[in-house]
Amino acid sequence: MKVNCPILSIDYSLAPKAPFPRAIEEVYYAYCWALKNLERLGTTGERIVFAGDSAGANLNSGVIVKCIEEGIPIPHGILNIYGIYNVGFLISPSGSLTLIDPMLPFGLTSN
Repeated sequence: MKVNCPILSIDYSLAPKAPFPRAIEEVYYAYCWALKNLERLGTTGERIVFAGDSAGANLNSGVIVKCIEEGIPIPHGILNIYGIYNVGFLISPSGSLTLIDPMLPFGLTSN
């Protein structure tokens, strides 16, 4: 499948070897480099979209916050899939499943 646009994938460092906020900084610096090197990447940068799932979705959000704080242009779009933004227990069908979920036990999500 041809998409006719460059795709930049960041191989960021993983925790716990590289503690927070290392991964956010690496993705942020890669984004800043890309903004300064659009021609080398074969694009005008007219439309930039971040996409990520799980930890990548959280990194996208963290990088956008850092861009806002630093006055760097934010991407034109963001596609976050399965990002985890609130690990508190909520009364909901999925929240209730933590009562029996061995991977995400209630104690981890309780406030």
